[in-house]
Amino acid sequence: MKRAILAIATLLLTSSIIAPVQAQTVETQSSREIAAGLTLARAESVLQKYFQAIALRNYQEAYNLLSPRYRAQISYQQFVKMYRDYIIKGVSIKSVQLMPEFSTNNSHKFAVEYSASYIQPVFSDSDQQLPEFYTLVAPNSSIGEWLIDGIGTAP
Repeated sequence: MKRAILAIATLLLTSSIIAPVQAQTVETQSSREIAAGLTLARAESVLQKYFQAIALRNYQEAYNLLSPRYRAQISYQQFVKMYRDYIIKGVSIKSVQLMPEFSTNNSHKFAVEYSASYIQPVFSDSDQQLPEFYTLVAPNSSIGEWLIDGIGTAP
């Protein structure tokens, strides 16, 4: 009987020790993400600014939201050419979801679900699927200052 009570007491003590450790682990991960400036609100903010600038045909402002690495891959003229044939009526972001399996310490990939109202006056064989994946980076480890480092239809 004493052994049974001792076993139950040990089990209760063990479970009360394990539970706080798990909670601390979750807190620590959450704290690390916040410390790295990794919040969906900030990611969504840079995407909202990007889409708004495109809708207003302020291509320079949108281009400035690209990281230096991404700007090195696409000239301003190429960037404008991607959007100039579209008349964008509006873009609303439905969800922004971090894709940790494709992210690193300073580059984070997000799946972005959005609805866009736009007109493309001239259709061609080269029409492409609208981008759904955005890679954001925080250059120079600056917390909260995100730039778009890649846009594509797949991670």
